[in-house]
Amino acid sequence: DIDTRLIELNIPVCYQEFLKPVSPPYLAYYETSGYYDGADYQNLIKHQRVRIELYCKNKSVDLEKQVEALFFELELEKDEVWLSEEKLLMVTYEFEYVEEI
Repeated sequence: DIDTRLIELNIPVCYQEFLKPVSPPYLAYYETSGYYDGADYQNLIKHQRVRIELYCKNKSVDLEKQVEALFFELELEKDEVWLSEEKLLMVTYEFEYVEEI
C-alpha cells in the first residue's frame, strides 16, 4: 500500500495532515477522487486517484528520484510549486490505480 512504500524513505509521512508540526522534508498523501464500476449490478473494480506531496526546503533531486522509484509501475504526473509564505518547495505526484474488490 501507499503508506508502506512511503515509509521506506525514512522521512515523516502522513495521510492528509500531521497532528503536530514536523520539519521538512516530509510527505503527505491523500485520495483525490475515485469511482467504482463493474457488471451485472455489482461494483467489482475500484479506480482511485491519489496525490502525494513532497515538501522540502530546497530542491532535492535525489529524494524525488526515490519517491518516483517507489511507484515506477504507475504513470505519475509530476508538478512543483514554490510556497513563498512557507518557504518550501512542494513537489506533487498524482496517479490512478485500479483495484479489484
